[in-house]
Amino acid sequence: MSELSIERMTASAADWPDPDQVPSMLRHVANGRLDDALRQHPLPDGEWCVRRLDLAVELDPDRPLSALETSWADRVVTALRRSLLDGSTDVVHFARPEAVIDDMLAGIVSRDCGHAWAWRQVGLLRPADPQPDADPLALLLVTLERLQRGTAAALVRLVAHAGVAQVHRMIGPGGWQRLATIATAESGVAWVPSAPGLAVARHPADADPRPDRAMPGSGSLETRPQVDDARPEVDDARPHVDDARPSNDSSIAQLASAVVSNGVLSTAFRDSGLRVDGVTLRSWAVLALAEADPLLLGRSARDLEDLVRFVADRLQPQSSPGFSGSARTSHVRPDGRAKTRTTTVDAALPDPPGGDGGGPSGDAGPDDEQPMHDAPATAWGGLLFLLNTATAAGLPEALQAPPFRARTAGWVLHGIGLRLLPIEADDPVLLALAGVSEVPVGDADESERRALAECAGRWAAQTADLLRACGAQFGEDAELVRRIARREAIIERESGWIEMTLRLSDVDLDVRRAGLDLDPGWVAWLGNVVRFRYE
Repeated sequence: MSELSIERMTASAADWPDPDQVPSMLRHVANGRLDDALRQHPLPDGEWCVRRLDLAVELDPDRPLSALETSWADRVVTALRRSLLDGSTDVVHFARPEAVIDDMLAGIVSRDCGHAWAWRQVGLLRPADPQPDADPLALLLVTLERLQRGTAAALVRLVAHAGVAQVHRMIGPGGWQRLATIATAESGVAWVPSAPGLAVARHPADADPRPDRAMPGSGSLETRPQVDDARPEVDDARPHVDDARPSNDSSIAQLASAVVSNGVLSTAFRDSGLRVDGVTLRSWAVLALAEADPLLLGRSARDLEDLVRFVADRLQPQSSPGFSGSARTSHVRPDGRAKTRTTTVDAALPDPPGGDGGGPSGDAGPDDEQPMHDAPATAWGGLLFLLNTATAAGLPEALQAPPFRARTAGWVLHGIGLRLLPIEADDPVLLALAGVSEVPVGDADESERRALAECAGRWAAQTADLLRACGAQFGEDAELVRRIARREAIIERESGWIEMTLRLSDVDLDVRRAGLDLDPGWVAWLGNVVRFRYE
């Protein structure tokens, strides 16, 4: 669905027989005819921002006024389409809410704030906010903190546009620390970067773990004092979870290796060539965990401390750019995978104004060979409907429990999906469910195989029970799940969101009555917004 808001419409008429008719016609266009025109000729879904649109409309005074008003409204909609195609700076279209965020973050980092008027229109840039040209770092942090969800995914998309090096130049060590604090707050964790240990405190469900909203005007941040004890600090009012259990170093090390091998941010950090201090490395580790598997931030304080330490050790850049020669610069493709290209750095050449990345509306940005998203198809699209029964089936808890403590959530979800359906391991919908771009590696042992089968059976039973309660007449749980999952769909993905498009003719009354095809929205344990649509 498209949203179009017009603050003011004005008109002037030349040689019109009755000038008093023009204001009345304009009111009818603004109050009803435009809505009719948009229903007849809908604009692409999303948010449309219009700063100014000038057009001349030739109207025949011999025609009925209602017909003239309809023609007028049609011309406005046509002019909007043409302005966007012609690259007008006064008309901006954001296909998804995430696209508005991406445009603003990329504009701040690249110092190209030509769309600031659009950010104000949609309410992202508020009157009391720091101004983009005066204090871009403070505005960047304010914007990310306001998200309250998907911080790591937004950072992935920002890195895709600008690269790690350009983001680092703007935010510095203090900025990375604040981003890590914001990301962990989404999981109810108060994380304070301190050396030599980490301060991690679990918050009660009803507490607000977010840091003070007052943003600093520079890259420096105040942190809690350094402590001598390497154990995490403990707030007695907010106890750690399961902190007395000794950490299993081998399982934590295995988990850290999986995160660093498969995480998009991990790859980008390692390939950036940047040499950073230890606290920044730990901030990177926290952000890498939040992006790769947000459930890991729910581990006990001691496990989380060890996990951050292991990941940080593995995030040491693979190369350093120095001041000349070749440097590895990491960018992230739209499908969530990192890619690397080689560039030449010359110390004699200063950075161009606004950094090395293109503006938010540029044609290519720093990775001009980056491919367009190709929207893969699947024959098992209904698998994503099961997200609406995952919590009732106990999936989020099972992903964190033995015997899966050395596995990422993506590995477990992929294994469960293979046991739910006769589906290929690299099917797009299965990869989307698991939140991965490639088939996870690692064979399951006997205890893991049993647990995967049990999780799959429990999930199928919960879904089948819901369907039967709503009138579905199929017998076996597995048969019922296969029946609702077997439908063709297009899967579109980017870091932080998954969208599945199905044919309108495939609307299933059993599925609809059970509410399985309702948008799950933000799925915190998956770290994604999930949307379903029919067309």
